[in-house]
Amino acid sequence: MANEKAKEIDFGDDFGAAALKINGIHVEIGAEGKSIHITSGRPVVITATTNTNASQTSTAISAAKEALEVGDRMKDGTVVIDVDLKNNIALFAPQGIFGGNSDFDQQDSVVKKANEQKLAGHEDWRRITDREASALAAAWFKVAPASLQLKGPGSLSFWGASNSYFTASTVSKGGQTFWLNMYYNRRNSFPVPIVRAGPARR
Repeated sequence: MANEKAKEIDFGDDFGAAALKINGIHVEIGAEGKSIHITSGRPVVITATTNTNASQTSTAISAAKEALEVGDRMKDGTVVIDVDLKNNIALFAPQGIFGGNSDFDQQDSVVKKANEQKLAGHEDWRRITDREASALAAAWFKVAPASLQLKGPGSLSFWGASNSYFTASTVSKGGQTFWLNMYYNRRNSFPVPIVRAGPARR
């Protein structure tokens, strides 16, 4: 997802009250050009600019940008697993979450293959960090496909970035997610999460 310059709407001189629908977000603008009412189920960002002089009043509104949420499934076949609105960064994984399986030391080969294949149309995939792996574990039941959401007792483990606490586990019983704080042999084979970053607002 590339950053796009927001579209500017100029209502010109002495416009009356207006009601707009931008990207599914309802925006109502008062006739005096100063009041704005937004109706949306998600956070939006509005930039309003007023230029006033003796003969002219004009108001321009940058088109509202809808903020992504954890669990959103994108048209390119990715899913949002973490959102940082302050820095306008969203973290995406393939909708299947993993790029493949490997032992701990061969994770880069999984990433390389995903980039060579341009998985979901992208070639900037990378390994997950420990913090991101923790966020993924916590959001598991929002982001993982049904086939990976285990029924009954059991867990699913995947590699993180370090081998001090490098395996995150999700447990379907009770809907709990937690880190497995125990050592796993680096030669064991586990799924490798792959991620990429993009704008948090679209």
